[in-house]
Amino acid sequence: MPLRKRGTNVLLPLTFAVYLVTLLMLLSELDRQYYQREKESIIKYNFRELFPHETVRLQNLSGRILVRHEAGERVGGALEAAWREAARRMLEGPGCVFRIRIVPRDESALMVQQDRAKFAALNRWSNTLFYRNFQNVVSYEIAGAAGAPWIGLLSFHYTTPRGYAPIVALTNRYRLLALLVVTVVTAGYGLVVHKLILPVKRVLSHIDAAAGATPELMPTPSSLLEKGYNDLARDAVLLRVTESLRDAAAGDPGMNRSALLERIPPLVVDRLRYRGALLFDLSPDEAGKLEVSRCVRAADGAVDEADEAACRAHLLDPTHLAAMREGKAVPVGGARDCVFCDITQPDDSPQRSCLALFLPAGSRRADAAAWDWQVETVARLAGHLREVVAVFDLNRRHVRNERSRANINLARNLGHDLTNIIATSKLDILTVSKILGADAAGGAAPDPRRELLNESMRGLLNNARLLQEVVNIYRSFSYINRPRFEAVRIDTLLDEIIDVFSLSLPSDTTLRRQYAPDLPACTVEPRLLKLAVFNVLTNAVDAIKRSGTAEGAITVATEEDAVRGGVRIAVRDNGPGILNAEGAAADQAEIDRVFRYGVSTKPEAGGEGLGLSWVWTIVEEFHEGGVQARNLPGGGAEFVMTIGRVAES
Repeated sequence: MPLRKRGTNVLLPLTFAVYLVTLLMLLSELDRQYYQREKESIIKYNFRELFPHETVRLQNLSGRILVRHEAGERVGGALEAAWREAARRMLEGPGCVFRIRIVPRDESALMVQQDRAKFAALNRWSNTLFYRNFQNVVSYEIAGAAGAPWIGLLSFHYTTPRGYAPIVALTNRYRLLALLVVTVVTAGYGLVVHKLILPVKRVLSHIDAAAGATPELMPTPSSLLEKGYNDLARDAVLLRVTESLRDAAAGDPGMNRSALLERIPPLVVDRLRYRGALLFDLSPDEAGKLEVSRCVRAADGAVDEADEAACRAHLLDPTHLAAMREGKAVPVGGARDCVFCDITQPDDSPQRSCLALFLPAGSRRADAAAWDWQVETVARLAGHLREVVAVFDLNRRHVRNERSRANINLARNLGHDLTNIIATSKLDILTVSKILGADAAGGAAPDPRRELLNESMRGLLNNARLLQEVVNIYRSFSYINRPRFEAVRIDTLLDEIIDVFSLSLPSDTTLRRQYAPDLPACTVEPRLLKLAVFNVLTNAVDAIKRSGTAEGAITVATEEDAVRGGVRIAVRDNGPGILNAEGAAADQAEIDRVFRYGVSTKPEAGGEGLGLSWVWTIVEEFHEGGVQARNLPGGGAEFVMTIGRVAES
C-alpha cells in the first residue's frame, strides 16, 4: 500500500489502525485463551458447590426416553411431560445451567429444554471480561439394559455463575492485567509514533515540499531519522549555495572577487533560513593590524545596529581570528545566536573575509547537540565557500595569465616595431643635424633660422631617446616569462626610472625624492619593477592633469619595512585622490579593487584597467610583496609597494 497518495500522507492513520487491530487481538486472546480457561477450571473444581441440583430423577427419565428411542418407539405423552417439568425446575433453580439436552448415540437432538434469558442474565459485567458468551457442558452417560453399552448422553450446559467470589476475583485480576496490556501496547505505540512514525511523516512531508526545490531543514529535529534527514538536506543546501555562486561567476565573466563575496550574505540567509548575515572584509592598517574595511549586510536579514556593533567588537579578537584561520566556526558572545567563520584561504593574507551568521532564534538555548550541529553547519558552509572563492580566484588568475601572455606578445611585437621606427627617425634626425653642422663648418653666414632648426633637431633627438626609453620600459613586461633577478639598491633603481620619467613631466609638476638612508639591497627583477613604478607614476600624473591642479607634486619615498621585512616604496600625489564611478572619494573596499584586471581609476573609456593590474602582478606574484593604496587625509592618493626579497649580504 503506498504511504503517500496525491500529496496526502496516510502513514499515521495506517499505523493507528494497526495499533487498534493489534490491541484488540491481544485483548481477545487474553479473554479466550487465558481468562475463560481459568474460569472453566474454577467451575469444574467447584462443580458440586455450583450445581446443587438433584439429577437422579432426570437421569432415570432420560434413560427411559433413550430406551424407547433405541427401540424405535415414539417418545411423548406423560414421559416427555415429566422430563420437561423436571428440567424446567432445574433451569429455574439457583444454578447456572441454562440448557439440558438428551443426545442419542446418533447425536440427534432428541429432547432439549433451555432458558436463553438466563444465559444473558448470568453473563454480566461483574463475572465476564470482554466476551459474554462463556458456556460449557457436563454430560452423563445413560446406560442401556444390563451389560449393554451406553445409549446416549444427558448434557447440562452451564455458563458463568452469578456472584461467585473466586470468579469475581479472577475477573478483577484479569481486568488489571488487561489494563496493563493496554498501557504497555499504547506506550509502545506512542513510542513508535514519536520515534519513528511522526519523524517519517515529517521527513516525507519535507521531501514532498522540496520536490524540485531546495530542501528545507527541520528547525528542531528530535529523532535519529530527522537528524539524518537534516544532515542530507544540509549537504544538498550547501551544494545549492556553491552551485549558485559558481553559476553567477560563470554568467558574468567580468565579475570580480568583491562582487562574488557580496552575493554570499543574501544567498546564505535565503537558503539556510538564517535570521541575518554580515560579511566583513578585513585589511591591515599601516602597523599591520587587521581592521574592518567593509561590511555587507543581507538586505532581508533581521540584524540591527547593536548586532553589527557586537560582531565588530568580537571579530578582531586575536583568539577568534586564530580559530577561524584554522577553519573553525566561532560562536560569538554578546550577539544573538551568532557564529563567525572565515571564508578565505590561509594564503590570502593579509586581506581576509569573514561571515557573521545569525542562526534561527533560540538555537543557543536548544540542547547542546543541536547547537553543536548548527556550529558544524557553519564550519561546513565556510569550507564550501572557501573552495568556491579559491576556484574563482584560480579561474580569474588563469584568465589574467592568459591575458598577460597576450599583453606580453603585444608588448614585445609593438616594442620591436616602435624600436625600428624610432631608430629610423633618430637616423633621419642625425643626418639632418650633420648636414646643418657641415654647412656651419663650411663658413656659411650665420642664419638665425639655422640655429632654430638645430635646436629643434636636438629636441627631436631627445624626444626620440625618451620614447625609446619608454618603449624599453614597456617591453620589459615580456620578462614575466623569463625573469632575471638581481641584487640591486632600490634608490638607485628609482633614480634611473625617475630620470627617464622626468623628461616627460609637465613643467608645472614637481617630482621629489625622499629616500631613507642605508636601505638594504633587494633581490628584484629590475626591468619589471621599473615598469611597476613607471605605471604608478603615470597614474599620479594623469590624476593631477584630470583634476586641473595648478602646481602638481609627486613624492617618491622609501623606508625599511620593519613589519614584513624588505623595502617600502611610496608614491604620493596631490591630485583628487582615488575616485569611484560616481566621482566621489572611493572607500577602502573600492580602492582595494583597483588592482584587479579591467578595473580602471580613469573616467569611462579613459583606461583599460591594465596598468595597476600589472603592478599587482609584478609586486605580489614576482617579488613576494604587497601593494596597497589609500586616499590621503589632506587630499591626493598614496600607492605603497612593499618588496619582500632582501638580498643576502
